[in-house]
Amino acid sequence: MFIEDLSITKIIDISCGDSHCLALSHVYAWGNNTMGQCGQGHTSTPITKPKKVLGLEGVSVQQITAGTSHSLAWTAVPTDRSALLAYKNVPMTSQVLSSIKLVIHFIFHSD
Repeated sequence: MFIEDLSITKIIDISCGDSHCLALSHVYAWGNNTMGQCGQGHTSTPITKPKKVLGLEGVSVQQITAGTSHSLAWTAVPTDRSALLAYKNVPMTSQVLSSIKLVIHFIFHSD
């Protein structure tokens, strides 16, 4: 699908959730926004065209992830991918999570 509003923007990454999408140049989001997953500070209306996510101006985002009703902006990438892969089959306890050296910004959170 051609997104005209992003036609002159160099897109680095794209991620689609159940009912919303993210594009990384700056972080843009659009789609169903009932849980605030498009990062516009409200849940009242869908976002029909890509809009920059609020609060991420000046933040160096490396990767994006769209889930069922949430979005993540990764501000650091793994420096040791083999260590990260080792966690793949380990239950995510607070001890394991604290040892993963990634910084993640939640674009939204639901109440």
